[in-house]
Amino acid sequence: MQLLHRSSDTTKPLVREAIHDLRDLLKDMEGESLSLEAAILQWHEETQQRCEDHGAQLVWQARPNATVLGASEFSELTRILREAVTNALKHASTTVLSVTVDSPGSTLTLVVENDGLLAEPPEGTVRGLDIMDGRARKLGGWCQYSKSDDRWQVTLEVPLSSTMA
Repeated sequence: MQLLHRSSDTTKPLVREAIHDLRDLLKDMEGESLSLEAAILQWHEETQQRCEDHGAQLVWQARPNATVLGASEFSELTRILREAVTNALKHASTTVLSVTVDSPGSTLTLVVENDGLLAEPPEGTVRGLDIMDGRARKLGGWCQYSKSDDRWQVTLEVPLSSTMA
């Protein structure tokens, strides 16, 4: 934490992301499960901070159900969301980032949308997008990206494994 407090304003976001990555690795090693509601609260807090660091407004909507995420599910979903947010904040001129998390029944749908389009949309395979898709497939779902009405959108859908009684 001293590194974070001693960092310059330009490096603080990188240090903050590294700290989050380390926390995630430790959670994976501990094998803790987490309610979807608690996961969404953590995702919201991290995404809000990252948007503030980049001068973007966050619009967050979430409707969690009573699901428990395993440690690996939480880790993969966190990394997908983090990559989608990073792409929006780093590669586009995003002023408003919208995140919607919905969990109707036994499915989780995550939509990350931003108003900053790249001058040239990516063609062919793009490493970060391919990694997100691979993580979604690992969870039995899918991840796709699209451009719509001057907005860039990443959509993820994965089955949820367990619901609380």
